[in-house]
Amino acid sequence: MVIEYSMKGCKTYYLGDDGKRIPVDVTIPFHYTVKDIAQYLDNMFHESATEIHSKMRKI
Repeated sequence: MVIEYSMKGCKTYYLGDDGKRIPVDVTIPFHYTVKDIAQYLDNMFHESATEIHSKMRKI
């Protein structure tokens, strides 16, 4: 997932195999800092986790 920050808020995308960004309807609260977002997304998507992809991480 790719997250873009702007003064208007956050936009979220899945990054396709071809490099194209596909919009995702995920709301990230405006008051969250960059440090908080990984934990927030871990909580949101924990049921989608696998052994290989068990945590969200900043890249």
